[in-house]
Amino acid sequence: MAHLKVISELLIGLDLDTADGGKAGPPFELPYGLTLPEREKDRWRHHLDVVTAARRLAVTLEGPAAPDGSREQVILKGLAERDSAALAVLAALRQGSSPPAVTGFAKVQQILDEGLRGLALECFGHNEFWHTDEGQFIAAASAAGLRAVKPGDGARSNLVLALRGDKPFGSDTGTPGGGFRRMPGGRAPIDPTRIDFIKQWIERPPCCRTCRANQSD
Repeated sequence: MAHLKVISELLIGLDLDTADGGKAGPPFELPYGLTLPEREKDRWRHHLDVVTAARRLAVTLEGPAAPDGSREQVILKGLAERDSAALAVLAALRQGSSPPAVTGFAKVQQILDEGLRGLALECFGHNEFWHTDEGQFIAAASAAGLRAVKPGDGARSNLVLALRGDKPFGSDTGTPGGGFRRMPGGRAPIDPTRIDFIKQWIERPPCCRTCRANQSD
């Protein structure tokens, strides 16, 4: 459900048949039945089947139907990646196990991904720059070429300022002196406790980020 908005916005911009004809529409429908199986394992298997089918469709469409670098390809690739992550969690639940704990940089990535709620970032002029390894992420530039992370100083890191909508960000939310949009633009703010996790992660020494993150979780 989190992805319906971005998918519908994409669909209504596509041609229905030909370039000079009408535009497509979002043909979203509820399933014929909402009844789940009685056994818990069967319910998880049902969810697995649905997500597996959705991921297979996204991968199929990503190939011949979506040109390289297009908005369609970005969205389909993102959907397939998030479905893959969901399948790992669902498989663990079906076996009666707890989902694998997400800690450290992986949790930072998860927080940022979930904050998008299906929004494709290329419409704001940059990509999901946290989809890399930890070292590259720390050295990477975020929106408008600003350095995302100031190691050891979470409070003044641009990533944290952007998530909070503090100066120089927050131009879309009325922050005085804000020259850039709050992050994620066009979506609800990320919960302050999750922003605080990212802040604390930035402030940890490199050798301790993973071990202390595990302890805090």
